[in-house]
Order: sequence, then C-alpha cells, then structure tokens
Amino acid sequence: FALFTVVLGAGAGLHYTVASAYLTRQFDDIGRAIGVHVAGGPIAGLAAPPLAALVGSRYGWRAGILLGTAVAVPVFALFAWRVRPTSPVRPDQPVGDRIAIGPLRELLSRPSIRYTTALATMGAFSWQATASFLPTFLDVGSGLSTALSALLFSLYFVVHGGTQPVTGSLSDRIGRDATAMITMGSGVVGYGLLVATARFDLGLAPTVVAVGFVGVAMSWGAPVQSRFMDLLSDTERGAGFGLVRTVYMTLGASGSVVVGFVSDTAGWAPAFGLLAGVMALALCALVANRLLGGRY
Repeated sequence: FALFTVVLGAGAGLHYTVASAYLTRQFDDIGRAIGVHVAGGPIAGLAAPPLAALVGSRYGWRAGILLGTAVAVPVFALFAWRVRPTSPVRPDQPVGDRIAIGPLRELLSRPSIRYTTALATMGAFSWQATASFLPTFLDVGSGLSTALSALLFSLYFVVHGGTQPVTGSLSDRIGRDATAMITMGSGVVGYGLLVATARFDLGLAPTVVAVGFVGVAMSWGAPVQSRFMDLLSDTERGAGFGLVRTVYMTLGASGSVVVGFVSDTAGWAPAFGLLAGVMALALCALVANRLLGGRY
C-alpha cells in the first residue's frame, strides 16, 4: 500500500509540471490556461473526500479508493484519443543533460527566478497551513460548530477553485505582479479578519467574508506560476518549472508544521496572524519590485 501511494504521488507530481509546460505551448493566454488547470485541484478537493467517504462507508475503504481509478481510466483514454502528440523542444539533447546540476544551479541563480520562487514559497506556505488547519481554526479558534466549520471550508474551496481562472485571465490583462498583489492583499485582509473574528467574536457574517478573501488569496498560483513561464524560455519550461516547483513546494510544506507549532504554543489567533504576516511580506515584496521599476 505504501509503495503504491508513493507511485501515486510521483505520478501526480510529474503530471503538473508537464501539463503546465504543455498548456504554455498551446495557448497565448498563459494565465487563463494555467488558471483553469490549477482550478482542478480545489474542485477535486471539494468533491472527492465526501464522495469517497460515502462510498467507503457503504462498500468499504477499498471501494472508496477505487473511485480514483474510475476517474483516471476514462481521462487516460480521452487524453490518448483526443490530445495530439507534441514534438520535443530539444530532441537532440540527452535526457541526462537536461537535468544536469550546472544548468539547474544557474537557473536558480537568476534574481528574477529567486524572487518569484520566494513569492511562490510564501504562497505555498500559506496554502499548506490553510488546507491543514482552517476547519480546526473555525471550530476551535472561532467557536463555530463542526458542521458549520466544514461548510465554510467547502466555501473556501469553491472560492479558491472558482477564482483561479479569473486571476489567471486577469494576469494576462493587467500583468502578473498586479494580479499577485490582489491575491496577497486579499490574504492580508482575509487572515486578518479571521483573527479579528476569533478575538472579538464578531459573528458569522465577517467570518464568511474572511473565508471568501482567503479563497481569493490562495488563487495566487495562476499569476505566480504564469510569471515563471514568462521568465523561462521554451527549452527551460519543462525541467526549469519542475525545479522551481519542487523548491517552493518543499519549502512551503513547512506551513503545516510552523502554524501547528504556533497554535500549540500561542493559540490559534497568533497562528493565523502569522499567515497574515506572510501575505503582507509577499505584498511588500511585490510593491517594492514595482517601485524599483520591475527589476525582478
């Protein structure tokens, strides 16, 4: 079971990088294409767990897991049938040379790539912590019922998934950084309002608004990932985007650990206040770059 879980995770990780590079080659509006692609994650995150739990409760946990096969097989068949093959961008270069340490190190040495990776890391840090602890914050930190907390968590996924194509399209129109500012600013407002509702018992309505802002904030992926694609050449978008995605997701995965530790030692309000601070730091970095004339 553990072995197949690793294989499943490897397949999911390999898919995203290749799919993003593929979409970039197919569409001029990169932001919109990536936004639609990224939206699949939160939509699946909303629909799959309750459906799997329902099937598992009636027919056993193996049947619940088999739902993944029921989706994957038709998708594989449709992809093989309808999606045309693409030609490689570096057909004469050995695969080993494409993932050599030297070129990858050079890629991460570019200031614009390091800057964008830092933005993505802060976004991934906040996303990981939110996915792990938002229901618990609403239940324990804000005193809402478990059912209502779960409903608001579903609302978060709806907003998160629904706004990804919007922020992606917006980044094509007004620019990656301007759109990223909107998402990071929404994070400052959303997490800050969540902390205020927990501390001062402001009621349900402000909590709902805060969850909506957090959902918008976590749609940072569409403009920031599109920013990576703008900075990478056609021959770098496969291995290059795979590298930076590995870096920022690995670093961002610490969000659950850090926020969980802060919640244990200082409480839920400071823990989510930390996320507001992370979003504020990303927003300040974007504003500073704008003031420097888009240096990075």
